[in-house]
Amino acid sequence: MLQTESHWVRKAEGKRSQRAKLAIDDDTLRSLAHLFTTAWLFDVLPKAMGRDAPHVYNADGDEVVFHKVRFPIMAKATHKAVVSKLDATTDLQKESAGFWNWLGGRSTGRPQGDGPSNALHWNVTMEDGTVVLGNIEIKDRAVLLSVNSAARAAQGAQMLRGVLAGLVRAPLTEIQTIDQARESSADTPPIEELPLEVATGLVHAMLDKQYRAVLDEPVPMLGDRSPRQAARTPAAREKLVTWLEFLENRSGSQTDPTDPMATYDFGWLWRDLGLENLRR
Repeated sequence: MLQTESHWVRKAEGKRSQRAKLAIDDDTLRSLAHLFTTAWLFDVLPKAMGRDAPHVYNADGDEVVFHKVRFPIMAKATHKAVVSKLDATTDLQKESAGFWNWLGGRSTGRPQGDGPSNALHWNVTMEDGTVVLGNIEIKDRAVLLSVNSAARAAQGAQMLRGVLAGLVRAPLTEIQTIDQARESSADTPPIEELPLEVATGLVHAMLDKQYRAVLDEPVPMLGDRSPRQAARTPAAREKLVTWLEFLENRSGSQTDPTDPMATYDFGWLWRDLGLENLRR
C-alpha cells in the first residue's frame, strides 16, 4: 500500500495514533484521493512552509504536471488478456482488480538535480520507500496511465505500447498543470460532504505523512533549516516553537470546530522534536 498520496493516499502509518482502520474500499479511496492531494499542494504545506507559490517537483526532479494517457482497448482484445499482460509486467504491482502501481527505485527523499529556491518536493512512495512513478487502471474499455510529469508520461506510454502490443490502440493524452488542477477542483465534491469520520481519518492520515516528511526538509521560516536541525540549538528552537505554533493556529482557525483540519493533533510533532515542555 502507498505511504503518501498526493494522487494516491492509502492509509495512516506507524503508531502515531490509535485510530481505528477505516472501513472503506480501494475504489472509494481512489475516487477521493484528489481531494487530499489538492489540500496538501494548494493549502497546507506551501503555507506552512512559508511559500506562497512553490515550484513542485517529483522524485526525478521533473516539475509536476499531471498527465493521463488513455489507451483504448481494441475490439478483438479481451479484458482477461490485458489484465494478464499487466500482471506479468515486472515494474507493476497490483493493488486491486484493474488497478496497478507503477514502481521505480528507492526514494532518496530529495529530487534529482537542482530546482528553484522555492521548490516543493513531492514524492509518492510505498511503505518500503519504493517510488511510485504512476498508476495504471482499466476503465471503460481503456487502459489509463496517470503520472505527474511529461517524462514519466513518455516513459510509461512506451512501456505500455510494448506490454500491450496488439491489444490497444494509439493513446490520447490529457495534460493538466497544478494551476488548472486547482481550478478544476472547484467542481469536485467538497470534502465536508463526506461522512465526518471518513474525512477526518483520511485527512489526518495525509497530514501525518506530510508533516513527517517536512521534519527533514528545509523550511524558510527556520532559516532554511529542517525542523530536526532547528531543534538542536537554543536560538533556532525559538523559531521552531514559533513555526509549530503557526501550524497549530492555522489549523485551529477553522470556523467549524469539528472540521478535520481543526481537530488535527500536532502533539506528536512537539514530542518528536523534544519540545513538548515548550508547548503552550
